[in-house]
Amino acid sequence: MHITNDGTLIIDNVKNDDGGHYICKASNAAGVAEKLIRLTVIIPPDIPDQETVITDAVIIGQPFSLYCPVFSIPLPQITWYLNDQSIVESDANIILSDDQRRLHILKSRTVDAGNYKCVARNPAGDSAKTFQIEIIVPPNLNQSMHKIKVAMLENERAELGCPISGVPEPSIAWLVNGQLLEEGIIKRGVVLGSDGRSVIIETAQLEHEGIYTCVGTNKGGSLDVDVHVTVLGKILVSNI
Repeated sequence: MHITNDGTLIIDNVKNDDGGHYICKASNAAGVAEKLIRLTVIIPPDIPDQETVITDAVIIGQPFSLYCPVFSIPLPQITWYLNDQSIVESDANIILSDDQRRLHILKSRTVDAGNYKCVARNPAGDSAKTFQIEIIVPPNLNQSMHKIKVAMLENERAELGCPISGVPEPSIAWLVNGQLLEEGIIKRGVVLGSDGRSVIIETAQLEHEGIYTCVGTNKGGSLDVDVHVTVLGKILVSNI
């Protein structure tokens, strides 16, 4: 910090401590004059570890909050984005704190999954932080996919699908009358499909009747669904 010959005060490398009130005084034979000058040091937004993406998983229907840990002088303008689209508080499911630092989702939905970003701006610059949120849908019964009561004709080929859905897609295991069906192993003419998610009965017989249990598992939990199989014998008509 130095003063030039014409009385100008030069601060070569401005720091936060340089902010404050300065008084300029000028005097000559006619008298003295002074001027109060306030210097505000603007600090650009700073977010610790801004390159690190914070990840979290939330069960659907549960609330969650995200916090933008930004420091700046003056306070920054903060804008939140979800998948590059700005978030507006007009959505009744979204609450922003007065300083916009905290975003609160009251009840998570599948549409709330994705990449969130808070961008903080002031006249000195901007900074951003990214969050990756996964919305978990536990395994649930979905009979629009497959039925839980299946009737098949004797000697016909049949395939059973698992009526369980979820996010992420659940892993699937099958039990036939309580016995685990393993990949590549044929039990009484019953085998797992190539995708591991279905059961194939190559030639349906009365002995194939029973309960086939589908077990779906993902991060949200596990669900067992019994699929009841009935084999219908063919009616033989004889000419007498």
